[in-house]
This record gives sequence, structure tokens and C-alpha cells, in this order.
Amino acid sequence: MAKIPFALQLYSVRDVLETDRLATLRRVKEIGYDHVELAGTPGGTVEEFKADLDAVGLEVLSCHVEFAACTADLAGVIRDCQTLGVSWAVIPWLCGEENTSIADWTERGREMAAFGRAFQEAGIRLCYHNHHHEFVEMAGKTAFDVVFETAPAADLGIELDVGWSHYGGADTLALMRRYAGRIPLLHIKDVKQRYEGEEPVVTELGNGATKFPAIFKAATEIGVEWLIVEQDESARDSLESARMNAAFMRVHLF
Repeated sequence: MAKIPFALQLYSVRDVLETDRLATLRRVKEIGYDHVELAGTPGGTVEEFKADLDAVGLEVLSCHVEFAACTADLAGVIRDCQTLGVSWAVIPWLCGEENTSIADWTERGREMAAFGRAFQEAGIRLCYHNHHHEFVEMAGKTAFDVVFETAPAADLGIELDVGWSHYGGADTLALMRRYAGRIPLLHIKDVKQRYEGEEPVVTELGNGATKFPAIFKAATEIGVEWLIVEQDESARDSLESARMNAAFMRVHLF
């Protein structure tokens, strides 16, 4: 199996980033990550965060950018991404409670396509990251498909979160094949088996219901460039969870 590099989404360790940014980044490097994805810059400005990343030898490959921020000040968001030196920017969330119809999601697709064209002019590729609510059917379609049928592939890529797609009831492998060539980034997340009435439980890789061997194999076949580990919540120390997840990735990818 061809080797795809992996990174850590720093949202996974946001609790300790907020208390000691530099020490946390050093520990992220020590436990096996050379590359990271950002979700904001906790505890500092964009410039300060980038300086600390450089100081410990972590390279930032992508960052999450809020839809509302792109709407309010797209030029400013793009400047921040350029300061960080990212290749990808990712809109991480669109609320399902505010977007309830095919028309809503169609409009969001058009808006993100416009954002994507502006990012392209700066040499950055824009993607959208799913949760599980995008897989609820509306009149025979899902929000996920509506967005990516509306926005041209040239304007909007996909950061497919395989934990959330599985939890949402989607056929993740079928999605990967359907959107082959449009998924440069894959979020590697494990979520425990879904039970009616219970909230989702995110866990360390290998402890949940996500089927990783087939996902890793498919990733090599459809042009995925990066596998990005993310654990939204942890029942133990978040850095220990990140260490366990890096170990899982090394075992399964090397």
C-alpha cells in the first residue's frame, strides 16, 4: 500500500494549547507529528502561532476557516492563511439547524464556490469538512451531495471526515469512490457505534466503529494527499490520546 503522510488537527489538543501553547506544540512534535492542521490560533495571534510552530519544527499544511468569517472579511481570512503558509483552507462547519432544505444547501454551495475562487487566486485550495448531519436525506438527496453537486470541483474540494460519515450512516467507501480526485484531505476519526438517543462518542483510533483498513486502501487509490487525525473529545489526557493515535497510524501505514 502506498504511503500517505499523516498530520494532527490541533483542535484535538485545544485544551492544553490554550494553557501552554509552546509546550503543547513541542509535545505534539515529540509524540510523532511533523505536520498539523489548525482550527484557530488559541492563545495568540496568527503571527505568534506561526512563530511557535516554526520554533518547534511543525509545518502547518491546512487550517479551518469559519464560513461567517469568510462572509464578513474574505480578504482578511486569506491573508491569515497566507501568513500561515497553508496549501488548503477548510470550512469546518455549516449548521444543520439553520440549513434545512435543498435550497439552503444549494445556496451554501454557491457561496463556498465563490470563496474558493478567491482562495485560488492566492494559491490556496478551499475544502468543506462534513459532520454527520449532512447525510440526512431531504427529498431524496443529502446536504453533502447537494453542496458538491452545486459547487464545481475546481472551486471546492472535500475534507472528508470518515468518522462522521460513518456515524451519519453514509457508505464512506462509496463516497470516496464517487468523489475520487476531489478529496485531498481525509479526516481520520473514530466514533463508537451509534445507539438511538445517545450522543456520539469520539474515541482513540481503533476503539470505535470506523473501518480503517479499507479506508486507508481506498485513500491510496483515489488521490488523497493527507490523512489528518482528529479526536474531538477525549476521556483521558488529550495529548495521550494524540500519542495513541499517532502510534495507530504508524502501525497501519508503515
